[in-house]
Amino acid sequence: TLRSAFELREIVLACYRGRNEVLRTAMSRTAYRALRSALEERETSQVNDATGQPPSTEDRLVAFLESAWVTGFHDTVESGEVVIPEMVAFRGSSGEGRSLGRTAIEDLEGESKAILEEFRNYLNVPFESYCEEQRRWTDTDAVRELEYDGDNAVKRLATNYCQDLDASDRTTALRITAANNRWMKVEMNVIEPWMIHEHWMMAKHTDRLHRRILMERNRDFDSHEEASYELMLGREREREEKARLQRLEKKRLQEESMRFDGTDGFDDSADFTHKSSMLIKNAREG
Repeated sequence: TLRSAFELREIVLACYRGRNEVLRTAMSRTAYRALRSALEERETSQVNDATGQPPSTEDRLVAFLESAWVTGFHDTVESGEVVIPEMVAFRGSSGEGRSLGRTAIEDLEGESKAILEEFRNYLNVPFESYCEEQRRWTDTDAVRELEYDGDNAVKRLATNYCQDLDASDRTTALRITAANNRWMKVEMNVIEPWMIHEHWMMAKHTDRLHRRILMERNRDFDSHEEASYELMLGREREREEKARLQRLEKKRLQEESMRFDGTDGFDDSADFTHKSSMLIKNAREG
């Protein structure tokens, strides 16, 4: 706290030395005299009365904090919504007149209110006028150029995306092929020696005497039993027999229905359905 107080005193002293006329004009007469007394008189007294030595920095700081300018001007004056410090509220010591500092604070407050009011007016502009302004802006060439650039960027990114997908698919396919080949080699070396192979074929390479007499396992052997001529003929005969039985059954049902309708003329749909189901059942059992 002592260090902070010392820095604040140095700031006040620098303002007093550099902007003395501004402080004299802005502050009241009483406040300015108190500030001058707190700064100048303490600086001019170079000898301590008790010890006869020059005052230390701590003594100067304590004397400044005990001065009338620090301890006597704590009140404020309200002017509307503005709170003004007492030292710049009035020009004279008895509260008469307006100081230039108070005038400057009130002018700043008025300017701030005007800025805020203008900002609120801009915010309260009808939404239709904003949309109309945006519509007029969209009809300019700048918007068309932005749309053109955006379309080109989308097409370029889509092309790069498709190319990356193709490259990823090719890489994945190559890795899967390499893994399958590796697995087949491991299976050939580890599992196949313990398996019984019934199908062999001539090897593509020759022996040391260049003779094609070597045999190797046919790992891709297919008997093609499903494509045999006899099996195909058997399936054709089964389909034809099934179609013939269906035609005979349909013909028998038609004859039974005609004979039933010609004898007693009874045409009940439920009874006819029951009799038809019975005839189909008898035909299948016969």
